[in-house]
Amino acid sequence: MSIRDALREYAEAKASKLERFHDSLEKIEVLIGHQGDEKEVEMIAHQRRGQPIVGSVTHEDPMAAIDLVIDKMTQQLRRMKDKAQDKRKRSERVPAPPLPSDLVEEEELESYQDAVEEFSKKLDT
Repeated sequence: MSIRDALREYAEAKASKLERFHDSLEKIEVLIGHQGDEKEVEMIAHQRRGQPIVGSVTHEDPMAAIDLVIDKMTQQLRRMKDKAQDKRKRSERVPAPPLPSDLVEEEELESYQDAVEEFSKKLDT
């Protein structure tokens, strides 16, 4: 087994653990390159809906770079999941506050005949 194959298997094993954080992940790409003496690892997680989630790390050790980018992606996916859950909680219906008329004791209403008599007395004076 070459170093390249070992690195690929390590990256695949780590990336497969990200699926437990978010159900809508369709595919995860791991890109490994080099910048001088350091290895650059970029991970792109594609969702069914929405923008892809991207994490990138540069480190001397490629295995350590994979671990660091997995940590970054885990944080991003948790944040997204928490945000979606909070949004669902806020959208649940809340019972309406009681109307002021429910709080005030009802006054006894006078009958129609009493109101007419009172009004006619006011007009006569």
